[in-house]
Amino acid sequence: MKSLNFTNRLRPAALALVAALVLPGLFLGVNAHPAASAAQNPNFSTEAQALESFGNALAAYIEQENGLRKKATLTRAELAALRAKGDDLKRRLASVQQTFRSFTKKLQDYGRWQNIDNEIFARIKDAQLQSLLKSEGGPKQIWTDIANNVNGFAREIEADTQNLSNKVREQSLKGANGLQDRAARVAYHPAPVFWKSLKCRVAIAVLTVKLVVCNCNPEDIQADVNQANAACKN
Repeated sequence: MKSLNFTNRLRPAALALVAALVLPGLFLGVNAHPAASAAQNPNFSTEAQALESFGNALAAYIEQENGLRKKATLTRAELAALRAKGDDLKRRLASVQQTFRSFTKKLQDYGRWQNIDNEIFARIKDAQLQSLLKSEGGPKQIWTDIANNVNGFAREIEADTQNLSNKVREQSLKGANGLQDRAARVAYHPAPVFWKSLKCRVAIAVLTVKLVVCNCNPEDIQADVNQANAACKN
């Protein structure tokens, strides 16, 4: 009987010891999944906001520049308006470059960098967009290039306005007398048409970042896809 009473007295202490040893482990196990999930989902709100703004400004610039290139005649006011948009884009480049650096570092820190290309390609069903991305080296390559060098983008913007400025100058010369007109035809050498490779890459970069941030498919952000396609045309 004494042995039984002793056992009964020990039982609460034993249960308390078990609880002290086991329950923390159970809570750790419960909390492990949210922690792991959070590790896969960094906060991109700052980067997303900055790139959304820049992407919209780039799309507006490309739309206006494409329209002016197709016009038979241009005014100096139209050229000045485009130049102002281009200057605004160039002023933002350093900030955009830093934004891509921050974005790629977060992907690396949170363990998503290694497989991010496969993740994005798996969402893209459009063959043209798939081909375009692959031809440019994939999202990681594009992001890395922009994070390391944006000088070429600025030169493309300058080339756009220079080409159109030459067009305005030619129009002015043609408006003079016949001798000047003949001299203009001989002396004027239009600048070569530049393939919009860097503007294209920046537009694709903004699009693919958005795919990561919103965790969505290209079909859900068709306007952004259209903007990228417009940026990648001559």
